[in-house]
Amino acid sequence: RQRQQRGRRTRTMQAAPLLALPGPAFRFDYAAGELVINDQPLVIECEGGQGRGTGWNVWDGSVALASYLEHYLRTVKQQREELEPAADSGAGRAELQLSASPFRILELGSGTGLAGLAAAAAYGEGCEVTLTDLSEVLPQLERNIALNPRLAPRMRAAPLDWRVAAREADGKEQQRAEGEAETATKGCTVTPPLAVDYDLLLLADCVWLDELVEPLVATLERLTGGAPAQAPLVLMAYQSRSRQTDAALFARLARRFTVAEDAEGARRSALVSDKVRLYQLRRRAAAGV
Repeated sequence: RQRQQRGRRTRTMQAAPLLALPGPAFRFDYAAGELVINDQPLVIECEGGQGRGTGWNVWDGSVALASYLEHYLRTVKQQREELEPAADSGAGRAELQLSASPFRILELGSGTGLAGLAAAAAYGEGCEVTLTDLSEVLPQLERNIALNPRLAPRMRAAPLDWRVAAREADGKEQQRAEGEAETATKGCTVTPPLAVDYDLLLLADCVWLDELVEPLVATLERLTGGAPAQAPLVLMAYQSRSRQTDAALFARLARRFTVAEDAEGARRSALVSDKVRLYQLRRRAAAGV
């Protein structure tokens, strides 16, 4: 009987999803603002070790992505400013409006919001950053935005459940595949973060269960819909937790995105971990286009 009970306990333990959690590679006093991006201390409150879930911790992926963004977004801003027409250059109104539009960034699965806050610090004035996560995580995100008053004016937090977003996207993606782009938005209820066109999407170590792969990628497809040339770039910091989840995620991404590791860009970062890889994801053109 004892052997049978031990067997039952073993099977129960094996059935539950387990997250491989090596010790953090980066150790900062986040509440004291020890992590600095573009000369801006980032103040982050988190509740690691209190058992509330993964969204209340700072993970190495978000720190690595924050460091990567410091160089990447400063370069993007510089290039964007070089392309802006001067007011007296004779450029048309549409061109001037485009040059004056903010650089919009969305972070998915923000958790503490560290990567999104780093993006706001790295780009500086002229960007709008939206942090998203489940509704129960929003008070933490709003608190961390408030703790960074120099960044707060260009930031907001909004709820975004990938499962809901994926369900909303299903009908729209099917209509687009059938060439009905003009009617795709009619009757499709979207949550506020999905109603905005973004220039950059951020993901930092935010999927470790097989069941989250499909909702996440479907949400990415929703956010990068339309012409691939105009689709936002996705920057993803990823740390392997499970070979099975790794295989499922990258196979699913490959159906709609080109996935390229930016090892060189990661090496330029001040904070590097051999456990975290940085990827750039670009939307593929639909078959036959």
